[in-house]
Amino acid sequence: MNNLRSGLVIVALIGLSSCTEPAQRFLATVPVPSAGSLTTCLLAVDQSLLCWGANTGAGAEATTFVPAKPTMLESVKEFAQSASTPVVCAIVDAGSPGSVWCWVGTAAPAPVTNSNGTPLTGMRGIAVGGPGACAIRSLDATLLCWRYPQVPGTSALWQATPSSVANLAGGVTQVTIGGEFACALQTSGVTQVFCWGEDGRGQLGRGVATPGEQRAAAIPNLNAVRISAGVSHTCALLAGGSIRCWGTNVFGQLGNGSTAAIVPTPTAVTGISNATAVSAGFDFSCAVLADQTARCWGSNDLGKLGIGLRITSATWNPSSISLGSPAIATSPIPVRGISTALSISAGTSHACVGGLGLLQRCWGNNSKGELLVATTTMCGAGIPCSLEPVP
Repeated sequence: MNNLRSGLVIVALIGLSSCTEPAQRFLATVPVPSAGSLTTCLLAVDQSLLCWGANTGAGAEATTFVPAKPTMLESVKEFAQSASTPVVCAIVDAGSPGSVWCWVGTAAPAPVTNSNGTPLTGMRGIAVGGPGACAIRSLDATLLCWRYPQVPGTSALWQATPSSVANLAGGVTQVTIGGEFACALQTSGVTQVFCWGEDGRGQLGRGVATPGEQRAAAIPNLNAVRISAGVSHTCALLAGGSIRCWGTNVFGQLGNGSTAAIVPTPTAVTGISNATAVSAGFDFSCAVLADQTARCWGSNDLGKLGIGLRITSATWNPSSISLGSPAIATSPIPVRGISTALSISAGTSHACVGGLGLLQRCWGNNSKGELLVATTTMCGAGIPCSLEPVP
C-alpha cells in the first residue's frame, strides 16, 4: 500500500531513505506507480493524477487500458490507495491547500469534511486502508483519522469525522493502514512505530496476539525508517537496509522462511540486508535492493510475485517454496527482468515498480486493465494476468 507525493514515494509500502542522491532526484521529478485494489495510479509531474483499472474516480469502470483523470481533482499534491479496500484518497492544493478528497470504486471524488461541515485542509501524508483513512496535519504533525461513510460506526477507534488518535502525540512522519489496523512512525527524540486497531493476528507487533481493538502503543526496539501495512501484516524497513515483518503469515508474506500462521513479533526477512524500499500487499510483500533489483515473497496467486512462472516445481530455492494452490514463496525471490528499480508497490493482486529508464512495469492480475497493456496469459479461472513485469 502506498502514498505518493509529486512522484516521490513517502509512505507505506515504499521506503527510499537509503537511495543514492541521483535516485532521490529522479524520484522527485518522475512519476512513480502505485498498485492498489484492481487499480494502478501515478502522479504526473504536472500534478495530474492518472488512474487505470477498476477505481479510477472517473465515474465509470475503466477496462480499456486507458489512464483516466479522477473528476474534479486539480493540483494533486499526493495520493494513497490500498490493497485492502477499493478506496483512493488525494491531497490537493487547488482551492484550499492541503484539502483531502476520497472516492470508493468508480464514484467521483468527494471532499472530506470536519465535524462542523468545513473541508479538512492543511494535511499531508495521506494513507487509506480497510477501516478508513488518516492524514498528518502539517501545522503540528499530529495524526487525524476517520472511517469511510460506507463503514458502519461500530469502532471506537475510527470516528465518522477526522479525529486524533488516542495515545499518539505529534511528531508523526508517516502512517500506513491495513485491513483492520494502522501503524505510524513518530519521531520524538527517537523514531518509534506505534500501531493500533485489531490484534487478533498479531497485527500490532506486540509479541502476543490479542483479539479485539487495542489503543496505540509503541513496538519496542524497532528502529524503522518506513513502514508498510498489508491486509493483516506489516513490514518495516530499518535504517541499515534489513526488513522486519509481523502479523499473518499463512502465505509466507513475512518472508521468514516459514508459514507459521501468526507471528506477533517483528521478524527479519530472510536474506535481505540492503533494501531501499518495501511494500506489503494483500498476502505478499516486495522490496527493492540497493542494486535496483526487486524481490517478492508470499502468495504467487495470479502471478503477483513477478518471477515469470507459476510455482509448480522447485525451480527457485526449493527450501523457500511450498507447492500449494496457490503456490507460495516463504523467502524473497527475484522479480524477473528488473534491474533499474527505485520504487515498488504491492497491491491486492498485482505489483508495480518505477525506476530509471522506465515509467512503470507491472505484473500479476490484469482483469481490470491494471497492468495498462493487454495480456494473453490466463491465471486461475480465465483471469488475464502477467507472470512477469510488462511492458
